[in-house]
Amino acid sequence: MTPEELKALLENAETSLDDKVKAIMDLNEADKKGLTLKNQELIAAEKKIKDAQKAAEDKLAGTNAEVVRLTEEIKKNSPEDRQKLFDAKVSELEAKQKTELETLVAERDKYRQAHVDRVRSEAVADGIKDLKLIPAYKEAFIARVMAMNNFSLLEPDGNAEFLNSKNQTIQAAMREFANTAEGKNFIENQNTGGAATGGNPGQSNSGAGAGNQVTREQFSGMSATAQMEFLNKGGKVVNP
Repeated sequence: MTPEELKALLENAETSLDDKVKAIMDLNEADKKGLTLKNQELIAAEKKIKDAQKAAEDKLAGTNAEVVRLTEEIKKNSPEDRQKLFDAKVSELEAKQKTELETLVAERDKYRQAHVDRVRSEAVADGIKDLKLIPAYKEAFIARVMAMNNFSLLEPDGNAEFLNSKNQTIQAAMREFANTAEGKNFIENQNTGGAATGGNPGQSNSGAGAGNQVTREQFSGMSATAQMEFLNKGGKVVNP
């Protein structure tokens, strides 16, 4: 009940005295409860402020204590000790930077090697795609061409390709070798339905063949590893 409503009630002659007294008591009780709640809110707010102030003071005290501790530590250390600490920190940073740099270099080299291998594989595949190589001699043909040429990876105008000392690509060198007398030993004889041309190659025991030359029959008798080793050393396959 508002004060205006209470005033009107008291001025109303028809309202009994008991009702007027009860209305006054009810209003006083409501005011009392309102003041109590307000007081509780003020007490809670004040406690919150005090708690925050206490936390800030504790934090400041901790910071001040750490400053004092560090100051005392610095005073204890001689200039030599401080220099050692500085050098240790520098060494730690240098070691970290070195490790990071080595990781980056390793990743770069790994990517570079994968790029080189891909370019070489694509060039070899392109170089033999139109040559009717005897299937069993395909790897030997490739090994022979690679052994005869010192290919270097060049990237003129961003176009990566392998070139030899005559500025030939792997593809061109393979086509050229396929047309030589030795190279034809690796090519199928198209006139005989795919049978191999020339004589029959085979392996030489230590003295088979003439010097670093073997026949196709002798070459055929070699293991794949022996064929590669023979060709990498400059050996030639000839017709008997």
